[in-house]
Amino acid sequence: MARAENAGFATVYGHTSTPDEWDEYEWSWTGTLTRWALDHPGPDGEAALAAAREHRDLWLGGYRGFLGFVTLLLRQS
Repeated sequence: MARAENAGFATVYGHTSTPDEWDEYEWSWTGTLTRWALDHPGPDGEAALAAAREHRDLWLGGYRGFLGFVTLLLRQS
């Protein structure tokens, strides 16, 4: 918020995601990428599947529970 406000914005609303919302976000995008990869065999599919697995492993085995997501509604001041 400080960076946004220092750039001339006022914060009029904020939402910090719950751990369940953050999990939903992570599962949604890694799952979508995995489904796409399985439907598109070949080098692109293999690369996408590797990226999804690598990210999922970093999330589940690393930053899950430590990193969150915030949405700010800003208005130019």
